[in-house]
Amino acid sequence: MRTARDLLAPVPGGPSPTGLGPTLAEATAGMSPGRLQELLGAAGLPATHDPVSAVAALTGLFQDAEGTAALLADAPEGTRAVLDKLVWGPPYGEIDQTCAPRPAGRSAASVRWLLARGLLLPAGRSRVVLPRELALRLRGGRAHRAPEPNPPALKPAASHSAGSVDATAAGQALTAVATVEELLKSWETGGPPVLRAGGLSVRDLKRTALALDATERHNRVLAGDRLRRRAARLGR
Repeated sequence: MRTARDLLAPVPGGPSPTGLGPTLAEATAGMSPGRLQELLGAAGLPATHDPVSAVAALTGLFQDAEGTAALLADAPEGTRAVLDKLVWGPPYGEIDQTCAPRPAGRSAASVRWLLARGLLLPAGRSRVVLPRELALRLRGGRAHRAPEPNPPALKPAASHSAGSVDATAAGQALTAVATVEELLKSWETGGPPVLRAGGLSVRDLKRTALALDATERHNRVLAGDRLRRRAARLGR
């Protein structure tokens, strides 16, 4: 089960399952106070006295439907297409030195306009990211494009008749009996020493597995009952 926080928030090293990016506060961490004030001014907001209040003002703008719509109303042609590319994820986009999106085809002027107002934020030398608050606003508050509350129907990878299952089980049981019989014969006159803490050493397990043509894990299961019996006899 995943919590709402896990679904809405990305984690370091992995994107959010919803396709949402970092919050505005996370994406602007380390940004200079002067640059934050420039974002406020370009977005039509009054200046603040510190970075914390500047981020809070931008966050409030992006969370307000009317304020976001009014800001985007003045955007150049092609701006909404840039946002639509990122809104449902992944929230990161590649740009070149002229701020033209990669692959080419969308207006570099739109990307510069978005960056100037904090609608897109730098996420490296050639990457931009859509802040989570704005993405949720553009999504209409939805975490997923098409919610699917019910799990998908499971399709069996293969089907087997009852007869084939019984035959396979009987064959495996016969193999197990034959392998145990071979193990008992090999240990009839003396087997590997039992460790003081119980069980066999790794070297003896490998040697026995090789002799029985079995895996070490399989050998450990087969030898377990035999070892318990030997330990019980020694303890008498």
